[in-house]
Amino acid sequence: MSDPAPDIVPLCVSSESRIGNWRKAFIPCALGIALRLATPTIAGADTPSIPDLPYVVARLPDGTLKLSGHIDDAMARRFHELAAGKNARRVVVTSYGGDSLSAISIGEDIQRSGLSVVVEGACMSACADFVFLPARQRIVRPNSLVAFHHTSSSLLRMVPPSQLGALSPKLREEAQRGEALFKLGRIPPKFYLEPQLMLGTQCYALINVSSPNYFDIAYMSTYDAWVPDKSYFTNAGLAVEGYWPVTAADFAQAWNSVFPNKHGVAMLFGGPRQMVDTETQRRLLESVPRCDTSGGRLRLP
Repeated sequence: MSDPAPDIVPLCVSSESRIGNWRKAFIPCALGIALRLATPTIAGADTPSIPDLPYVVARLPDGTLKLSGHIDDAMARRFHELAAGKNARRVVVTSYGGDSLSAISIGEDIQRSGLSVVVEGACMSACADFVFLPARQRIVRPNSLVAFHHTSSSLLRMVPPSQLGALSPKLREEAQRGEALFKLGRIPPKFYLEPQLMLGTQCYALINVSSPNYFDIAYMSTYDAWVPDKSYFTNAGLAVEGYWPVTAADFAQAWNSVFPNKHGVAMLFGGPRQMVDTETQRRLLESVPRCDTSGGRLRLP
């Protein structure tokens, strides 16, 4: 696939199964400094980028549950069986993300069973939102990264109410179940809204991806993912133990460990240490304009 025109900035598609095909682009940036991408990036492009992780859903002899690879329905079903077993206490996870509903199912089992989650390497996208956050105890191993981007809740907030009926029912189900998971775990709702803003989302569009009968939501943003400052969790009342990058150099070192072949995503590290209030987040998302889709490409309006 040829590179897009230089006036195209990153495009993210709401279909989580496509996130595994992020194209190469990364800027190790200083804390809270927003930089534009040097290379346009499109989520869902055909060009391979992030390498596939070993697909593992297993129970170790000590009762530890091991999850690795792309999160899908088969992983969620197998995890449900394993989590119901005796003496399960923690989950060690390595994942760049995957299907949101499957990740929510895993998060529901983690929450129901009171499991701890240990991040080994990467926990991104749906893994960060719905596997890491709902855990009773959140532990991050050295040189690992937990990175957030959009949720269906933040995507839906950008769309006017009059157009919600034309959207994929899966988006609405993801938002409803995801918000219920957060509420039960006493996770502030701002966590499923603010990452969309931190990506530097510039515009959105309604496109047909998963079904010709419904629309999915695409958006253009400066970044693909966001790693908050650790104090962001503390100030929200959520404890995170173990490693977390403190400086830009720490972040770059962890990024190189997570993506040793240098193929990864455009990621922002740092930013605000405290969330803005939920109403402000909603208002900001509702003000995101529609993209210009003339000519079959997404452009800034």
